[in-house]
Amino acid sequence: MDPSLYSQCQSLLASINTQCTTGQAHGFMSSSIYDTAWLSMLRKPGCKTNWLFPECFDFILRSQTPDGAWESYRSDTDGILNTVAALLSLRKHLREVPDNQDWMFRSRQAESALKKLLNDWDITSTDQVGFEVLIIKHLILLEDEGLVFQFPGLNALRALRDSKLERLPISSGVIEFDKLGRWRGNDGSMCGSIASTVAYLMHSSTWDEEAESYLRNALKYGTGEKDGGVPSAWPATIFEASWVVATLAEVGAPINEMFPSSIGDYLEKTLTSNNGTIGFSPSAVPDADDTAKTIIALHHLGKAINVEPLLQAFDSADHFKTYKGERNPSFSANCNILACLMIVEDPTPYGAQIAKAASFLCTQVFSGNVKEKWHSEELYWMMLLSQVFVRLEQRTRDEGEGLRDEIFTRAPHLKQHIPMISLQILIKTLSSQELNGSWGNICEVTAYAILTLSSIAQLPWIQQLQDYEIMASINRGKSFLELHRDQWSKGHYLWIEKVTFASNVLSETYCLAAAITPVMSSFQPPLSHAFLLPTSIISGIRGAMRLISQMPLISGTKPGALKAAELLAAYTFWSLQDQRLDIFPRSGDEKADHKYKIFTPALWAACTTLHGNAITLSALCEMVTFSGSIYLIDEYMEGVIERDFANHLPEIGTLIKRLCSNLRAPGSSQLNGYELEKFLHNGLESGDSSAFQDVKTALTRYIKYFLHNQAVLKSSERLQQILAYELEVFLQAHVDQAVDNQRFALQHGYRASIDSIATLSSSMPLEYANPGRTFYSWIRNTSSNHSSCPFSFIFFNCLISKPGGDVLETARPAYLAEDLCHRLANLCRMYNDYGSTARDQDEGNLNSVNFPEFHNSIRDGRGDGQDIKDQLMWIAEYEREGLRNATVKLEAELHDKGLMDALKVFIDVTDLYGQIYVQRDLTSRIKQPTV
Repeated sequence: MDPSLYSQCQSLLASINTQCTTGQAHGFMSSSIYDTAWLSMLRKPGCKTNWLFPECFDFILRSQTPDGAWESYRSDTDGILNTVAALLSLRKHLREVPDNQDWMFRSRQAESALKKLLNDWDITSTDQVGFEVLIIKHLILLEDEGLVFQFPGLNALRALRDSKLERLPISSGVIEFDKLGRWRGNDGSMCGSIASTVAYLMHSSTWDEEAESYLRNALKYGTGEKDGGVPSAWPATIFEASWVVATLAEVGAPINEMFPSSIGDYLEKTLTSNNGTIGFSPSAVPDADDTAKTIIALHHLGKAINVEPLLQAFDSADHFKTYKGERNPSFSANCNILACLMIVEDPTPYGAQIAKAASFLCTQVFSGNVKEKWHSEELYWMMLLSQVFVRLEQRTRDEGEGLRDEIFTRAPHLKQHIPMISLQILIKTLSSQELNGSWGNICEVTAYAILTLSSIAQLPWIQQLQDYEIMASINRGKSFLELHRDQWSKGHYLWIEKVTFASNVLSETYCLAAAITPVMSSFQPPLSHAFLLPTSIISGIRGAMRLISQMPLISGTKPGALKAAELLAAYTFWSLQDQRLDIFPRSGDEKADHKYKIFTPALWAACTTLHGNAITLSALCEMVTFSGSIYLIDEYMEGVIERDFANHLPEIGTLIKRLCSNLRAPGSSQLNGYELEKFLHNGLESGDSSAFQDVKTALTRYIKYFLHNQAVLKSSERLQQILAYELEVFLQAHVDQAVDNQRFALQHGYRASIDSIATLSSSMPLEYANPGRTFYSWIRNTSSNHSSCPFSFIFFNCLISKPGGDVLETARPAYLAEDLCHRLANLCRMYNDYGSTARDQDEGNLNSVNFPEFHNSIRDGRGDGQDIKDQLMWIAEYEREGLRNATVKLEAELHDKGLMDALKVFIDVTDLYGQIYVQRDLTSRIKQPTV
């Protein structure tokens, strides 16, 4: 270990030891405008001076921004909480000095700023501790000062407040402050909160000298800046001590030799005196996060540990709670609890709890629904999850079948989801590094990324990649840290409490940990592990990826990224292997060569990786399944509908229209008797009604699968309506294509039976005489819709939209997106037809090259079959130019890189399908020719 790093660790631990052993509490959390504002409003009965802490009001005045608000550290909620509390303090001071023009001007500015903050606030994206109760209470207090605020989210905020209060013992929201004295901690605080202690003193009938002493100490020792500011929680002794010790010890820092066991003695004594659970300070309400971290720290300090109180106190049905009465679960708390379970001597008896926590974490990441409530930086939870994945893999390998059975019998999906998530984290972390080696140009965040990569690299499936870019990325990050070592102890507003706060001591801790953590010099041979892929899957995906990597779109991708995509595709294929879409009757040929089954996950994984994992793993799996369903419906429409209902295609079209209309709302799935009878009278004989019922059943299942998909039902009503429309258009296009195929086949003497088509062997494409419309019209209507691209595009938008929202709501982006989609469909269909000319001619299917426009040069003797295909490719490239232009303009309209990256995944997958078809036809032959 580098001597300077060793010395810095010693110094940091010495400051932590001072907190734990001197009896004088300290804390390193940044000043909070919110809590300082409350302290500025405190008076002491009988005191000669008007305000008890005038320096706090000076701090508030100095902190007001030019627009009248107070700082939004990291979120809009921070700004609202800071501004409502500071404005309340201003109004109370104005009562005493109503003619103070400066204060009056500041108040008017603050009112205007607060109105704007509230009007612009997205409440649905907010999850800070107690915000729903605190903001409503402050608005009520401001009403007492003559200020009333109305804003769009007020009713939603009230509903959240009511829901929160129902979970608390005092559901009425009325607090009897004189009865709260028994809850005051030995340090004089109310749960370690400055604002809560102030409120207690304000409303108690008798003054509490110890509470006042606590507030004075918080002001004196809270941040060490002596500037009149106080932190949102103080002291944070347990929080800071446990986080520092656990973080440094887990990267191999020799904690025990650096400092005596006094820190461990303090943590052990405090935990024991609180019956095995603890909060951020001895007087705080116990929570799962601090309890888990304390247990981990004690383990590394050589102390005996007991996880039973932790599990009993914070258990719930499908996850672990941070504290009682919690409304939304914490991701990091479940990471820390799972990490706790990984250090017990024998984790096998805790298999159910391990499976529960791991399943919760994987489900959150898989669906893209991680809302970490205690930290604002995505790389923080990625770091925690990567570290716990390493411990889980090691323990399941070391402990043998007992632990594996306990976990994977309860949660078999973890075998695929854990590798898929770790690959996603790897790709995201590597792709988000700045050119200077940092992540976000922040030392603390860069440290999270280094610790994430150093953990991920230990997993056997990552070792299998042999990707030295991981090591290079870690070294670049370390170089950035070394170059900016003077900034390690300058925390940023990343941590979330009531408001976001910065911690200098935690910033230094994570930077030290990242600097200490070793970098592997080489990769080890892959180990046998519970997550090992079947060999047959690996070989199949590898072959598909070899072809994909040759395509122009992918050819420039780094080899390491392609290997990661290959592995992601393999685990995706494995996870979906047993999920057969039970929609269509089984063909009896279940071992048919369906090349798309291997190519589909490879295509989606490659494009997802190309764009830094811009879509969720859930969306990835949904689109792989969706893509497979497109091949299935193609096979069904060609192999069943065209064959068995060749004389009743109009009736099939009517059936599709009725089903799509009926099935838009969940619950309605059958045509009534009158409608069925009408079909029978329209030409379907009684003897054929059974076959018709089978068709109706299959199409009903297919339509319901998409219209009743959970992601679709969470989308906006508008998107659901468009999806139903595009699904109907897509299915109707198959009927129209079937009619064209019939006419084309009859023109060229194909026998009527699709089971035994006979064709003229010729390399020259046949001409479709008198098609009734131009190629341009056909490619933009029947052909474009038959490609599934417009339908797929809307389904994809349902997957990437926020619940109840629509990513393409306004006119210009919506128009551009639809134009982009149809140009993409045209391009892909032309590429497809270019590659499948021979098969289509064998089967009697209408292809682009059969249209008369392509045959004029042939009639004049100026060309051959290749000339026709060259003309098709020229037109396809013309469509590519339009696609490129539409993409550029759409990106300019959206102003949302994440959304555009997601849309680019779809664009590239569709484009890649076309590029591959030029070289290899992926579609299975449905109609077998005879010679």
